[in-house]
Amino acid sequence: ALSGVIVGSIIPIDVQTEITASNGTDSISAFADSDGNFMLVGLPEGSFTVTITPDETSGLAEQIIEDVVVSVGETTDLGQITLN
Repeated sequence: ALSGVIVGSIIPIDVQTEITASNGTDSISAFADSDGNFMLVGLPEGSFTVTITPDETSGLAEQIIEDVVVSVGETTDLGQITLN
């Protein structure tokens, strides 16, 4: 597979959160699981903007992470991301 992966985790874990990676052409989304972890798979190599969108009823702000680099066969770990 000629693709890469972006992983990370979201705090707080009790808020439904959608994570989207976009490079202007392709956009891939996933929801964080009940432990706050997420995985975006099947990403082509390149630079992505990752948008983290918490449930709007949570009152938490959307976060945008620019210039996330994806390499073929590699996992890019964004680590723990705290929403506030």
